[in-house]
Amino acid sequence: MKPNGKKQSSSKLNHNDKRRSNDFVKFSGLAFELLGIITVGIGIGYFLDLTFENQIPFLTIIFSFLSLVGIIYYLLRRLPNN
Repeated sequence: MKPNGKKQSSSKLNHNDKRRSNDFVKFSGLAFELLGIITVGIGIGYFLDLTFENQIPFLTIIFSFLSLVGIIYYLLRRLPNN
């Protein structure tokens, strides 16, 4: 029931439920995409550090930072401008 005591129509409820589920799917998918970006960035840096036999894993640190910058860029391009 609405606060004023009137019931909402069932079609309006179904539309709201579908919208919530679409938002959930969209943002949970976004979370996995961001996790993938971080994983690839760290993986590339780690692989390069192993390849060049670095004592300090500075390439892992650099690629981790670059993946975070990439995530910010990706989010700014992907999310709506509200």
